Amino acid sequence: MTRTLIVTADDLGISESVNRAIRDAHRNGIVTSASLMANMPAFEHAVTSVLPETPELGVGAHLCLTSGRPCSPPAKVPLLVDDRGMFCHGFVGLWRLLLSKRRRDVLSQIEQELNAQFSRLLDAGIAMDHIDGHQHVHMLPGVRRLVARIARDHNLVMRISNERWSALPPKLSAITSGLPKAVVLRMCSQFDASPGPECSPPVNYVGVFESGRLDAFALNRILASLPPGVTELNTHPGYGPTADDLLSCSATDGTFLTSGWREKELDALVDPQQRHAIQRHGVTLASFAQLISEVPCNR
Repeated sequence: MTRTLIVTADDLGISESVNRAIRDAHRNGIVTSASLMANMPAFEHAVTSVLPETPELGVGAHLCLTSGRPCSPPAKVPLLVDDRGMFCHGFVGLWRLLLSKRRRDVLSQIEQELNAQFSRLLDAGIAMDHIDGHQHVHMLPGVRRLVARIARDHNLVMRISNERWSALPPKLSAITSGLPKAVVLRMCSQFDASPGPECSPPVNYVGVFESGRLDAFALNRILASLPPGVTELNTHPGYGPTADDLLSCSATDGTFLTSGWREKELDALVDPQQRHAIQRHGVTLASFAQLISEVPCNR
């Protein structure tokens, strides 16, 4: 069986520096797909400056509930924002809200915001082929059902952020940072397994264990150990952000964006040796759009 790899760069739209890095990782490297954030300040820059220069880049929705400002009026999503109108909960905080007595109201406001973000992408004329969530919020029980509905209605591939345990890296740093997150995401799937459109073959996922620390060594190891079928590799390339880039994102995102690993990850993705490795291991690069065109998803 053949091995197909979709290399997705997340956070398109979070800042112009990340937008440029994703553009370069696609034009000069192995990135085939990007997930676009409708609620972040560099959304327009992505739509007007980056996407016209990258016509073969697959684009999907990167739904966000943890950083920046909502696309909805803050008064319509008061449980999700602070007094500045900024998202104020991280992944764990949102899960706590969903487990509280306010669950019904929280889900109603989340649905309002997810629809607002997706509508902004549609209004911008974005031809989307996949959908996922910033910091994996689409995997939260209850939220996953809402995102799966959007995926089915628009025939989008929905990321299922469950990484194979056999992909656990040998590096202690990656294990300690990625393993707890992987366990939490698996737990989420136990509570909510709402599927998007069924794709054949199903799409495997790689990206939690090495999230934020994907260097050339890790990338080579992933390429050498890809399973048969289709796999999505989740990446986060970036250039060093400006002070303005950090004004509209959460503290967690600010720390992530300023990490030197963003440029290391970009360097790994544009390294010519990666294309040689892809050829050597018999891997074919693709986008979700190509996957859907070859084997349409069933609603």
